[in-house]
Amino acid sequence: PNCKGLPADAPVLILLPGLTGGSQDSYVKWMAKEAYAIGIRPVVFNARGCADSPVTSAQFYSAGFTEDMREVVELHRARYPRAPLLACGWSLGANILTNYVAEEGDACALAGAVSLCNPFDLLLCNQALQEGFSRIY
Repeated sequence: PNCKGLPADAPVLILLPGLTGGSQDSYVKWMAKEAYAIGIRPVVFNARGCADSPVTSAQFYSAGFTEDMREVVELHRARYPRAPLLACGWSLGANILTNYVAEEGDACALAGAVSLCNPFDLLLCNQALQEGFSRIY
């Protein structure tokens, strides 16, 4: 949504889609629309190489790579210094989010974070994806 009508101190909600997801996914669009409807500024974190974004460096995204999340948080903290920063991640996006929050610790700039369907044990989840019907995914 076009957020130009929101005040500068409107909360910012950073949305982190799941594996290969991005701003074009229906669940992300829905959350962005609902957030905007209640006065929250949605921002979608499109990971490197996802959502039709080109890969322009040797660094790919992964659950353990949190530098891009850090950049997104810092950019929006500078752009909206009076706005609380929030984040919501799904699946691998949730894993990136929880890793970021853990790394930042008490210095974390987020006022709140929600982790949805987080594959906390990535090895176990990968093994499950190799079996049965999950192989199609």
